[in-house]
Amino acid sequence: MRGLILSLALLPIVLLFTGCTSLKGKAKHFLEVGAYEQALDYYQRAVDKDPADAEARSGLNLARTKYIDKKLIETRMARLGGNSQNAMDLLLDVVQKEKTWQFAPVGQVSGTQEEETAEGLRFLEAKSQQAISSDRPLVGLYFYKHYQPVFESSIPGAYSQSLKKVQAKGKTQCQKLSKLREKGRPYFSQFVARICGVWGQEQKDLAAISTEIAKTLFNSVSAKYTIEHLEPSLRSELDALVQEAFRQTPWHNANSLKKLMLGVNGTFNRQHSEQVETLIHNYSVMEPYTAYEEVKKTRTVPYSDFQMQCYYDSKNQSQCSQNPVTKYRQEEYSETEARTRYREVPRTFPYSATRLRQIVELSLDGKLDFPAEPQNIGLQEKYEKAGYRHEHNRPDIGLKPSDPGLADPNVWFRDQARAFSGKVRSQSEQYWSALFCRAEAGSALLATTGEQVQKCLANSQAGSPSFADLWYQAHFGLTLAQARELSI
Repeated sequence: MRGLILSLALLPIVLLFTGCTSLKGKAKHFLEVGAYEQALDYYQRAVDKDPADAEARSGLNLARTKYIDKKLIETRMARLGGNSQNAMDLLLDVVQKEKTWQFAPVGQVSGTQEEETAEGLRFLEAKSQQAISSDRPLVGLYFYKHYQPVFESSIPGAYSQSLKKVQAKGKTQCQKLSKLREKGRPYFSQFVARICGVWGQEQKDLAAISTEIAKTLFNSVSAKYTIEHLEPSLRSELDALVQEAFRQTPWHNANSLKKLMLGVNGTFNRQHSEQVETLIHNYSVMEPYTAYEEVKKTRTVPYSDFQMQCYYDSKNQSQCSQNPVTKYRQEEYSETEARTRYREVPRTFPYSATRLRQIVELSLDGKLDFPAEPQNIGLQEKYEKAGYRHEHNRPDIGLKPSDPGLADPNVWFRDQARAFSGKVRSQSEQYWSALFCRAEAGSALLATTGEQVQKCLANSQAGSPSFADLWYQAHFGLTLAQARELSI
């Protein structure tokens, strides 16, 4: 039993030293169970906390080696399972981690990485040949660019021969696409120029293409504001915000000679009133008063009684007799006493305050005069608030200074002006997308559909429309995301 009690007493101490309570303790635990990412995280925290901690640094390097080894095994299994693409992605992840960590594995792990890198090189060479034979040189270039980090340090120049073949095919692609360029398709022509630039074939007529694009766009907004009660300074601020918003749309081109007409009608009304009033502040105080209350008490009262007393006489015989004695008892009684009590008494404090009331209204009705279809833009906003302002400070009765915090009408107007200019931008972008972010019915020509796709993508807010993604895949073998990675 004594041994059991001693063991129980030592248990908290044992748990204290064996539990994963420290960063290194948690890291070691995760390392032992094969959770290498968590181990990396905790070891990194330990090193960040104390860069001179040799144990933490050693643990971090071990965790990195274990992580890389695990990923290389996954790479090999993916490759052997016929998923070479996934194997390449895993290998790329390993290389990028090593670059970030400035760390390189040694021994068997290093050998495994060399083997998988060699296998990856064979995969990319096969992809390169496939891209060339299928007349999709951009696919080969994408694979080279995307996975280049895998080889640039371990096998410098390993992919150069395959890349040269891809580039030769790419130059041919540039020549073919250049024949499809027309004056009426400047966005497609600009796209072709980007592809040719990728293959080192710079186009000489880029300025002419830009000029052609500029003809369909606008250099600024020519706005006419008819807004009642709006000061010239605020009107200038509104116009500046509208101009800035428009410059962010695909309709803007600084080299254009045209201006987009914008008419804005509306009103800006402000009402402000102040009136001094007498207010009543209600509060209460605790007031003392005397209360006469019956209080129960106790007292000691004597009384007479008899008590038997016995003694032995000379003959040793017991003699007893009843003798009178005085005894005491406790009795209760009531007595009226004066007590101090407190009661809550309401009070009022009259004070003067200024009642403020403010109403600010803005109504804007605008029309962007696009040639094909004017776009209406409206805004209706109202601000109303009222309250009292005073400087009375009476903490003893709970009265503090007050101010309703009315908005500055000019500041409020600027907020609404930003909202209106935001609508100018969003409405312009939506109109652009409605015109160009859709496939044209009955047309499958590369240049015709390409003009539509490239116009759509000129809008930075277009995202990744499905018809554009399908166009890239159909004609170039790339997804839109892959094409963007190549800056085309």
